[in-house]
Amino acid sequence: MMAGHLGKTRRERAHVRQVTDAMRLNSSIYRSFILMALIAFMAGCVSPRPTVNVVANTLQTYRVGQTTFKNFKSDSGLVITVFPKQEYLKPSSQLDSKTQVVDTVPKDSAWKIYETRRTSTLVNGNLSQSAQFVVGDHQKPISILTFDDKGNLTNISPVP
Repeated sequence: MMAGHLGKTRRERAHVRQVTDAMRLNSSIYRSFILMALIAFMAGCVSPRPTVNVVANTLQTYRVGQTTFKNFKSDSGLVITVFPKQEYLKPSSQLDSKTQVVDTVPKDSAWKIYETRRTSTLVNGNLSQSAQFVVGDHQKPISILTFDDKGNLTNISPVP
């Protein structure tokens, strides 16, 4: 009787060991999966941007008289924000704007706006306005774009 009881206990012990080993294996696989997923996620977050120079390639397609401000705005993701200008000093001329214009691109854009300048000129009673943008990628400025008040690209030149 004793031998039968011991045999059953051994079987039960063997079964318990099998279940425990399976649980350890599953737990180990699960931990490995979680660890691999975490490493992959972190590697994706810190991986560099693609080396393809989207900005330079796009700027090479720009043509004076053909490219419009609308094209540039669409390509770069340009956002124009207009604020009322807070003036503490007397305006330097009557042509000074009463608003301040801020040009930005989204943080995840490949484009970067390095500098902008808006000018107004009065010649023979005609007021004309233009906007200049020094644009490039996040490494360096590439081109200076000039648009007239009708939105036409009037000049494109490399940054010296």
